[in-house]
Amino acid sequence: MKTIDLETFPRRSHYEFFKSYAYPYMGMTANVDVTNLYHAAKERGGSPFLAFLWAAANAANSVPELRQRMVGEGIVEYDHCDTAHTVALPDGTFVNCRTDCRRSFDEFLVYGRRCQEEAKGRHGFVQPGDDETELIFVSSTPWVTFTQVIQPTPIPADSNVRIVFGKFFEQNGRKLMPLAIQVNHALVDGLHVGQFYQRFQELADSDLTAAFRGVCDPSMDYGKYPTFAPLREGTRSFVSSLKKAGWKNNVLRSDAVPDGIDSDVLKKYSVFGCRYRREEIQSVTFLDTLADMPADSWDVSEAGNRSVLAWVRRNGSLYDLYIGAEGGMRTGKNCQTLFAGYANAKRITFGGVLHTEGAEVMARMFYGCGSLTELDLSSFDTSGVQDMHWMFYGCRSLKYLDLSSFDTSGVKNMGAMFYGCSSLKNLDLSSFDTSGVKSIR
Repeated sequence: MKTIDLETFPRRSHYEFFKSYAYPYMGMTANVDVTNLYHAAKERGGSPFLAFLWAAANAANSVPELRQRMVGEGIVEYDHCDTAHTVALPDGTFVNCRTDCRRSFDEFLVYGRRCQEEAKGRHGFVQPGDDETELIFVSSTPWVTFTQVIQPTPIPADSNVRIVFGKFFEQNGRKLMPLAIQVNHALVDGLHVGQFYQRFQELADSDLTAAFRGVCDPSMDYGKYPTFAPLREGTRSFVSSLKKAGWKNNVLRSDAVPDGIDSDVLKKYSVFGCRYRREEIQSVTFLDTLADMPADSWDVSEAGNRSVLAWVRRNGSLYDLYIGAEGGMRTGKNCQTLFAGYANAKRITFGGVLHTEGAEVMARMFYGCGSLTELDLSSFDTSGVQDMHWMFYGCRSLKYLDLSSFDTSGVKNMGAMFYGCSSLKNLDLSSFDTSGVKSIR
């Protein structure tokens, strides 16, 4: 997430003009061709609605203006926006269900169904504690082939994007569906709405037998949209190909958070861009195999080729996070805030699976991990690391920490490295070389 600088914001005059309106919204309805999406979902025994949702969510996230929100007197742009869609209940009412679109088409059909089943088991329309600012609201009226929709909006006006699917109909052998979108005109113009429809149709017409790398990835070049990665032809052949490639090709992507974010806010950040928040994780385990990966795993590889996958399993009210790659994996240069904000994680088990010899930055790596009681970093290679400031800041439950294997000859910044580690009884720094350190406060 980044804050928009209003001084250089090219649409500042438009923003200030429309934000004062009592009803600053702009809406549009157009028919989209969902033939391919519909049949692809049916062939897999999945829900056409989830197929439409996958395309709409990815399309919306591909347009930066649809990820912008008015917060206070300013504007923020989210890296990704989850969707909240309505799920019907037997009594005729409905609940909201939150989903993250950053999965392949096939995976999203399975994952989305699980999310819906979980939502049906909750009491109340909305999930308590959910921050709705970033959400894209999606609903469906499969009984009506509408030409216009007026949606309820709050006072004061919000800036969430709202999308509605209508009843599809046949025309010239194709299935068409009315798709309505409502946006806040202070942030979004007709151009951006047009881009959304274009992205949706491109996705709907794409080769859905391929594993899609999430369009919502802000690092992607949308001028070359869409981008695909080959789908595994069965888990066995997929895993076999990764084994041949070797762990050095399995690079875990950075999950860095901007500087200046305190621990209370940071723990609300997502886990590698998924729907789960960092504070919801109670353990992290690294695995050197993908043999047991579930269908709703998501890609956390640097290359976007699914060589490194993550998944969670519910454990009480929290989740256990697993990160796996065939034969192991390595980090990139930046490990900053990799586990920062995992406030309820009691253990992080590396097991020699995560190789760190290429890392240069480990600043705030375990910042705010206040529940960690033990941490084995004996497999870490820190010979290339230059920045370790705030690395264990706020790890208040750690009692023993053995860093005797650390090579710190290249480290220049160790500022407040152990600040707030109030329970430490034994700290082994016997191998530390601080000759090059310029900041230690």
